[in-house]
Amino acid sequence: MTEAAEILTSGNYSLVVVSSSGKVLTFTGRGVSDLYKLYKNSQEFLYSGSIADKVIGYGAAVLMVAAGVDKVYTPVISRDAAQLFQDTGIQFEAGEITEYIVNRSGTGRCPLEERLMQMKERSIADKIEEIERFVTNLWLNKG
Repeated sequence: MTEAAEILTSGNYSLVVVSSSGKVLTFTGRGVSDLYKLYKNSQEFLYSGSIADKVIGYGAAVLMVAAGVDKVYTPVISRDAAQLFQDTGIQFEAGEITEYIVNRSGTGRCPLEERLMQMKERSIADKIEEIERFVTNLWLNKG
């Protein structure tokens, strides 16, 4: 198990990132918001680093692929996210591979994953733009 995975499982974190230089960042937010902020503001921190994330859906996987992450650990990953990692050569370890990530109300698929599945054949750049629209909309509707 990687250092990121050990920190995730021993602490109360939702996301742990260990840079290629060994610096550690921990987060407690929900969804992809922390990963998205890190991708937008400090992408170089993610490059060649290791990530441990409580739950990885397709949106998080897209961000990790775009950032050039090397290794990933998660207790739960969606089938499509696992396939993306396999297709792009990112090493990952998962406790469970699920059909899809369930939304917070437990009534269906995660809305971001649902959106991205509709554009599965599009480029990573297009998917990043969709993630940006999704996250921005969430932040605007919080206030």
